[in-house]
Amino acid sequence: MNWREPNLWTKLVERGKAVLHGPQLLTLVPAVTLGAFWVGGEFALLAAALLLPILWVAAGGSLSTFSMRKHVLTKGAVTPELFADTVENTRTAAHAARKASTVLAIELDDFNALRDRFEPAAADRILAVISDRIIAALRDQDTVSRIGDCRFGVCAQPVVHIDLESCIQMASRIQETIEEPIALDGTTVYVTACVGFCMLGRAPGTNGKAWTNAAIVALTEAQKRGPGSVRAYSAELQNLLKRRADMREEVVVALEK
Repeated sequence: MNWREPNLWTKLVERGKAVLHGPQLLTLVPAVTLGAFWVGGEFALLAAALLLPILWVAAGGSLSTFSMRKHVLTKGAVTPELFADTVENTRTAAHAARKASTVLAIELDDFNALRDRFEPAAADRILAVISDRIIAALRDQDTVSRIGDCRFGVCAQPVVHIDLESCIQMASRIQETIEEPIALDGTTVYVTACVGFCMLGRAPGTNGKAWTNAAIVALTEAQKRGPGSVRAYSAELQNLLKRRADMREEVVVALEK
């Protein structure tokens, strides 16, 4: 199974885990226990009360995961701090399970022009719409965060296999949903975005921060190619940027002399 084609059973299992980890659990527990009591009396009530915690633990439930899931499901995009933790945890878990993942950095093109055109509240509504669209374009287990003024980060849940083509398709799908017209105050707004991504297998460094920074490096290079561009991180790209930085430093030193 790869990232692009999860089967029905996997979807059902993941959906069940989301329910057992999320705030839906607060309504599930009373409903199940009450139903068990009406159907089977006190014995069924006791059985349901014992079974639900076992299912929750089997699905990986804990107080910390419940707290994190509640935040994600009720707020949509997580905070930058929680996103950084998620990237770090994803990196560790993926390496341990020998799975793959990717981090994407997405930034809206010419957003300052939109801010000048509309009031701040309208610009914030545009960002909220974009955030919702990015979340809708991904799986429930992927994590989204607004990590800058008009920049978003995405951390994909680890999968058995992910390659360059699937990452590009993922980036293109996000761009397509962002580019859909936005109705705002009687007018229509069109937005485009550049995307940079870094697959875990190509990530430099030994922590999640370096992984995210690599995606941002790829984003910066994509922006140099024009609006709506996509760029993947690679060691060659890092070397190219280093040579450019060294060249700029040499020019500065030469001018000073």
